[in-house]
Amino acid sequence: MAVDTQFAFTEGHIRLLIWMCDTQAEFIERAIDDILESGDKPSDNMLNCREGCADLKVWALRLLEALEEEYEDDEDEEISEDEEALLDDTEPDVSELAAFRDHLTSQWSENRSPKRPKRRTALQKLRAWLLSILQ
Repeated sequence: MAVDTQFAFTEGHIRLLIWMCDTQAEFIERAIDDILESGDKPSDNMLNCREGCADLKVWALRLLEALEEEYEDDEDEEISEDEEALLDDTEPDVSELAAFRDHLTSQWSENRSPKRPKRRTALQKLRAWLLSILQ
């Protein structure tokens, strides 16, 4: 059975990509600022990452613009009452979008925080036990 490789970007996909580019660009800018404050020079890789984020955001904005033009062309066509009722029911709730955005932000920070080792050595267990007794 063949896999369907057809994929169409929706407005939600594109807006999510733009948000991710903005978030990553902020992270890179903070890193570059820290590097400059310490008196060092940012690496070429860091500068290339910053350019790549900007290029990806520009591409996403162009894609969004093309999608909006396509929607404008579709709006010229008549919409039946059934289709209009379906469109009204599928409008996203602002609170759902905010909750989704907050969830993505928390996942982003959790995925980038250093992980603790899953298995502790005997020495680590002994240290933890001694600390628990002393407290």
